Amino acid sequence: MTTPTYAAELEAALSISSTQESVGGIKAVVAREIQATDSSVRIRDTGYFNHSYMPDFVLEWPDDVAAGQRFMYLKFGGDVDYFVRDVALVEDREPIVFSIGRYRNSADAHVRLAAEAGTANTLLTDADGLATMIERRDRSPDVRIISTALTQDGRGVLDAVNASAIADGFSRGIDAARALAVEGTRRATEIVAASLRRRQSRLLNQFLQAVWVGSGGNIAGFPGVRDLSGEVTDAALEFLLTGEEITDPVFWRRLGRHASLEQIARLNVDSATPNLQHYVTQNISELRARSYQLRSISGNVTDDNRPFEWRIERKLLALRAQRFIAYLDGQPADPPGKDSGGRSDGVPLAGLLNRATGTAVAELEIAAEGRTIVYRGEDNIDIARDERLAALAESLGPAARVTKARLPLAEDRSLVCDFTTQVAAPRGPSRMPVTDLLASLPLLRELTATESDRLRALLEPPADPAPPHEAEPGGVEEH
Repeated sequence: MTTPTYAAELEAALSISSTQESVGGIKAVVAREIQATDSSVRIRDTGYFNHSYMPDFVLEWPDDVAAGQRFMYLKFGGDVDYFVRDVALVEDREPIVFSIGRYRNSADAHVRLAAEAGTANTLLTDADGLATMIERRDRSPDVRIISTALTQDGRGVLDAVNASAIADGFSRGIDAARALAVEGTRRATEIVAASLRRRQSRLLNQFLQAVWVGSGGNIAGFPGVRDLSGEVTDAALEFLLTGEEITDPVFWRRLGRHASLEQIARLNVDSATPNLQHYVTQNISELRARSYQLRSISGNVTDDNRPFEWRIERKLLALRAQRFIAYLDGQPADPPGKDSGGRSDGVPLAGLLNRATGTAVAELEIAAEGRTIVYRGEDNIDIARDERLAALAESLGPAARVTKARLPLAEDRSLVCDFTTQVAAPRGPSRMPVTDLLASLPLLRELTATESDRLRALLEPPADPAPPHEAEPGGVEEH
């Protein structure tokens, strides 16, 4: 929907003779335009219209609790002075005020209106302003970042001219940060500071800093408000993981030097985006987990060539394949679904011994005919190739099931695979690198040759890039 279309639809709604139908038409057009500007917003109609104190809409963001609510008022344009007085009645709420119609005053009056709106943290916009932002958003994926930020925390005047300047300046600023171009990056940080209230201004500034640092820039040289903690905020990382693909592995390694499983699990990334694959793959040796749980995916295998994918599901980082999914958990509590009814009686002993090729096994728990046998060697020796164990398997017959296996690790640590719950976790409360944890997957589940090759390639640590510059720890520098 183009700029003239929204304005024309408003004019059409205004011309309806029935007041009730006219109001309903106006509010429907505005609501659609707001939704097109920010797809994450939920719009609640209050039932009021053009009221001095009561908002027409309440905007909320269900996936961003910290965003809170923002009131939106629909006001008739015309005389700027009258409009300013009407807006002043609700400026303490820092709302969005949507102007229906055109102003008749001079350019000087418009300048004063913009200044007062910015000071009052109020966003004044209209059909042309929002439609221009929508058009820029559709043209450039980067613009959706500041488009969403404007509905939450925008301030000042967002008409067609300003919307174009904000969208283009911010988009060019991202490109400048990637190229470590100071002036273009500085201009973007100035746009962010001038057009947004504090919360989104801080988040988008941190986003630009993350792009700058990921591209090899020194934090001290970033031309904006500097967050010297060196950490990438959830919002900045989320923007990057859902944005235009960045294939540079060094960028993701620099960005992920503080990577954690907990932060990834908090993100609202609802698909296997290319950048999520890059980020996890380049930092997999740094990520540490408490456990993982395997779950089978029902249905026929239709595409054996489908690659493994990193996803965020159930607030956990997950590795999805064609036939199974592995949920990684960084918390010390029991893994999700461990007691959810998905239990089995284990795996056949003979089959497990065939699976254990290349995997050292120090201890097995075997269930047979109502009895439990624990078979272990001294000093964590590998028992998987033990002739006595093979003989025991033959003696117990096909009914013997392995319920648990303990794998010896370095530094007197062990990993326990529970075949009844399909959970693997180290003994005790410790965490371990995801690469070491998922290395047990071929024991927990029988893999095809293709799956084995893909897992092996996935868990191979990437080559180390040049070490990034490390900023001195500290707080946030304001300027």
